Amino acid sequence: MLKLSEGRYHCDYGYHLAPIAAGHLDEMEALATTHGVPSFKIFMFYGGYGPARQSRRGRAAQIPHARAQDHYDLAHFEFVMRAAARIRAAHPRLAEHVSVSLHWRDGDILNAYTRLVQKDASLTGLAAYSAARPPHAEGSPSRSLHISPTRPLA
Repeated sequence: MLKLSEGRYHCDYGYHLAPIAAGHLDEMEALATTHGVPSFKIFMFYGGYGPARQSRRGRAAQIPHARAQDHYDLAHFEFVMRAAARIRAAHPRLAEHVSVSLHWRDGDILNAYTRLVQKDASLTGLAAYSAARPPHAEGSPSRSLHISPTRPLA
């Protein structure tokens, strides 16, 4: 495989930032235009049970390090997408690079494995974090893993 790919690849990296609190929405434009970070990510598993599930029940998911009035729920996700759309409209040269991706993990699986890890005193630090996030927790009930509202990769 290395011989077949020789001279045909390069390594690149980029940053995705997660606007978690309402105040972060106002920072998105500067992140894209001044700091070169036009890619934003929404994590669908904060708040204990997953914000999508919480929102459908009428209870918004709270984030421990955010202000009390900040909710990480489906309405917040819409505001993130609207902010990205405003950046695209205001900065046409950046428009194709501005994206919002959803990162979904199944909250029920995360909660169940977190309880298992908490009972196992041998698991600490990154080992505990990894054990609480098994590979099969990745994905939504419909198995749409990472969805982005921008054009697909070519």
